[in-house]
Amino acid sequence: MGYQLAKFICWAFLRLVFRMKVHFHKRLPQAGSVLVTANHSNLIDPLIVGASLSRQVHFMAKQELFRIPFLNVIIRGLGAFPVRRGAADRAAFESSFKILSDGGVIGMFPEGTRHRDGRVHEIRSGAAALAIRAGCPVLPMIIVGANDISILKWRKIHVFIGQPMLLPESLPGESDKERHKFATRLIKDAMESLWEEAQQIVGQPSSKSLNGRPERSSTIRG
Repeated sequence: MGYQLAKFICWAFLRLVFRMKVHFHKRLPQAGSVLVTANHSNLIDPLIVGASLSRQVHFMAKQELFRIPFLNVIIRGLGAFPVRRGAADRAAFESSFKILSDGGVIGMFPEGTRHRDGRVHEIRSGAAALAIRAGCPVLPMIIVGANDISILKWRKIHVFIGQPMLLPESLPGESDKERHKFATRLIKDAMESLWEEAQQIVGQPSSKSLNGRPERSSTIRG
C-alpha cells in the first residue's frame, strides 16, 4: 500500500471515528531532518503520528504490531519499520540514522512501552542518542485521549505538537552515557511541559503531577 493511500485511510478513520484534532501543526519544520518523540498509550498511536503530520514520518514500531492483519499493511504503508522492544536494536537505529541523514522525519515512542494513563513516563536514551548523532531537532508530540478509547468508547483524540528543540552541542558528562542521560532529561522535560499545556487546553487537569506531587490548579475550558 502506498504512503498517500495509507495516510488518507488513517486520517479518515481517526477523523470520523475519534474526531481527531491536531494542535499547532505548523510547528513541524517543513524541510530537513526531524526526530518526533511521542507519548504512547494505545496500539493505534503509530497511525495517529503518521496521520497528524504533513510530512511523511518513518517510525519505529514494536515488531508485534507487524503481526496484526491489516494493521501490518497500514503501518508499513505509512513508513514504519519494526524494532525489538526491550533490546538494543542496532539495525533499527542505523535505519533511523540513515533516514535522518537524508533529511527525513523519524517518529519514536521513547517510553518503550504503552502506559494506559496517557501520561509521560520515564523515557529511554535511544532518542537522545539518535538526535545527538544526527544533529537534528527533536519535536515533542503529545497524544491525548487515545488511552481512553475502545471499541465501545469513541473518545475524541487531541494531538499536540511542540516546538522543535535542538539539543546543545556541548552536553555535560565525561562519557556518552552521561551525555545521553542529560539529553534524555531535556527531551522528557519538553514532553512533560507539552503534556501539561495539553491538559490546560483540553480541560483535563489531574490531581497529581507527573512525579507524584500535587499540581497547580489548571483552568478548565469547555
